[in-house]
Amino acid sequence: MTELNHVLDPAGDLVLILNPTSLVADDKSLSKVHTNGSDSAGSPTSNSKANTSKSQEVRIRVSSKHLTLASRVFDSMFKPGFSEGDKLRTQGHADIQLPEDNPAALLILLNLLHGRIRAVPRKINLAMLTELAILVDKYELLEITEMFLDSWLEGMENSIEEEFNDDLLSWICISYAFRKAEIFQRVTKIAQLQSKGPIKEHRLPIPESVLRTIDRVREWALASIFSYRQDVLRSYQSGKGDCRLGLKCTAMILGSLTIRLTAIGILQLPEAPYNGFCFKTLAQQLREMEILRYCESYARCEGVMSSLHDRIMLVERQLIGLQLNTLQSRK
Repeated sequence: MTELNHVLDPAGDLVLILNPTSLVADDKSLSKVHTNGSDSAGSPTSNSKANTSKSQEVRIRVSSKHLTLASRVFDSMFKPGFSEGDKLRTQGHADIQLPEDNPAALLILLNLLHGRIRAVPRKINLAMLTELAILVDKYELLEITEMFLDSWLEGMENSIEEEFNDDLLSWICISYAFRKAEIFQRVTKIAQLQSKGPIKEHRLPIPESVLRTIDRVREWALASIFSYRQDVLRSYQSGKGDCRLGLKCTAMILGSLTIRLTAIGILQLPEAPYNGFCFKTLAQQLREMEILRYCESYARCEGVMSSLHDRIMLVERQLIGLQLNTLQSRK
């Protein structure tokens, strides 16, 4: 008989079998502090360390009753018509393969729902919090994590970078799964400002509606700036923007615009979805443009850049991130 790595309930009727290769990079092993296997008295199982090598599966004995009370997903899994439920009724026990689940993260959640609070870490890193978010979303286990969530998040929010990267996607996943509305709005705002194209994410359980809404808002913001830039160019190209001092000033402004927009890469109007362009970078480049003019005081000529700045600011004020409550109310 294969020995167990972790026994959370000695009388448990389920053995969960997990793939150790699902461990995140920052996990040394399942015998790390606060996640070592133990029996009901708190002693590590005899084979706890030996069986956590990457060449062996991870096996955890648990109670199906605890799982069904905490998770509607597990409750459905153990009902008639499902192989797991049928085995439990006919044999009194069952082994369940969960090859995609992170063993260390699942063990934290299992300790919580079995009331083994001392075995739950108070501090974790971003990688582990992401793995927990994945499982909380998958098994609908938000409620059991609430007493530890603030402790896990403490200090981590300050490390959120103002750029679009893999960590930001992790934060979108975390804030959505754990229903942290303020963090969710903050990180989706960063995504609106900083992403450079349609977001492609398949592993993290971020709803497609969230990603597409971020994409749509980003695309609208860029289109607004490109449209205004097109209007300004056409105005001077058609002569409608002529300075009252004559062609000399108009030509100087049009030449400056042409040179600066060429340098930025938007003299030719880009096509949606504007791959390679992020709103924040484009806005900064446009604000830093130097537009030369011949006259000194004509308001229309002086207003070329100020009107552009006003348009950018108007768009920026609408890039506020997504409202979590609004999104979830539509589900």
